[in-house]
Amino acid sequence: MQLSVCFDVQVTAFGDYQLEIYLAGLQGVLPSFPMAFAELEARAERALPPSVLSYVAGGAGSEHTQRANVSA
Repeated sequence: MQLSVCFDVQVTAFGDYQLEIYLAGLQGVLPSFPMAFAELEARAERALPPSVLSYVAGGAGSEHTQRANVSA
């Protein structure tokens, strides 16, 4: 007995959504939803365990991006 299953499913990587927003921004198109850093930070504080929150809040790794964002 041979069983063959074929799925025709397209999977979109999350990075594709980020790239779409970024490229649109380069053309002056803003996302239709607002991004409020303070609100996102408060939601993260409620949702994440302290160990994960401190990792993300600290810049998640080398903190290069965190320092660049603060100085921008």
